[in-house]
Amino acid sequence: MLNCSDIIMCKREKQMIMATIRMIADSGNIDEVIEILSSVKRQTEGKSDCISCLIHQEVNSENHITYKEIWENQEQLNKHIRSNLYQKILITIDMSSQAPVIQFFTISHIAGIELIETALE
Repeated sequence: MLNCSDIIMCKREKQMIMATIRMIADSGNIDEVIEILSSVKRQTEGKSDCISCLIHQEVNSENHITYKEIWENQEQLNKHIRSNLYQKILITIDMSSQAPVIQFFTISHIAGIELIETALE
């Protein structure tokens, strides 16, 4: 059974929101998309209510890019979406060669290796 010492950020777990944007950049603007998202990431990571911010680029399909942010709660995510900084993310979405997949997840809890250990018992 998991307890607070097993769960990351136990007090905030019921409110965390993960925003994910998966896009396929045009071959000609991959570097520009990565540069814009990297700039947004650096500025977003410094905010106290941003728990995590990641950029993933597929090894064999470098134009496949995933941008993820995890926020302390919906209110902070909404504030971020209304910001000038988020407008840069919207620019990268417009640079996508296909319609991006945009998803928002409410995270109820986070477990670590103990979940694997429990499942293997």
